[in-house]
Amino acid sequence: MEEEYLAKYAPQPEKPVRKRRSFFGDSPTVRYGLIVVSMTMLFLHFYKSMYEGKHLRGPIDDFFRKKYSNMTVLYPSGGERAADSLVEAYARKVAAGLEKKFSTRIPVQADREANDRTRKRKSLLLYGPVEDNRLLRHIQDDLPIRFRDGRVCRGDGSVIDRSDWRLVFVAPNPYNNTQYVLVYTAASPELLVGINYVGNPNYVPHDSTDYVLAAGDSVLASGFFDKDSTRGAWSLPHDALATVGR
Repeated sequence: MEEEYLAKYAPQPEKPVRKRRSFFGDSPTVRYGLIVVSMTMLFLHFYKSMYEGKHLRGPIDDFFRKKYSNMTVLYPSGGERAADSLVEAYARKVAAGLEKKFSTRIPVQADREANDRTRKRKSLLLYGPVEDNRLLRHIQDDLPIRFRDGRVCRGDGSVIDRSDWRLVFVAPNPYNNTQYVLVYTAASPELLVGINYVGNPNYVPHDSTDYVLAAGDSVLASGFFDKDSTRGAWSLPHDALATVGR
């Protein structure tokens, strides 16, 4: 009886408790390191949406330094079919060269195919005369350089009376100012073809400024926009291009 009582009621030895490992491990060094890595990843995740739009500073080259892996090339579909086809073929040639240079795929689309996701999430490389590229025509009032009757306007709003002009400029994307638009435009599709290529009669040297305006075989003007980093808005200085065409 005594043996049965002891077996039933005597205190049992405590089972050893297995110590649970924390999420960060037992080492303070490992724990600290993992916390730092986690915070860094969170910062990088939110950096783009929180800060990048305030730091788009140009110049044209910055488009390719920061945005080349996120660009989409858009060619016009709002002009005459032959003219649009000419610019499309050229835009595809440029995109193929950029793909080879940067080892990344670069989508090429007609302006009418650019959906809301593309317009808002991509840096856009726009080709074509303003009146032919539907998207360029739609956003022209939000760009730092304005156009009127197929001509480029000076900072004071007056028109530069040249019919052989070519223009390259970069600016924040009006749909999302954390992205760029890089505009290649000209008075005609024929004047646009070759604008990227050294040695071509239509080539416009562009890299270290925000805009370059050329006509014939001369660069008429180049410079920088006034930049409001708070709103992500850029504008052409009032006295810019003041003497061009006069």
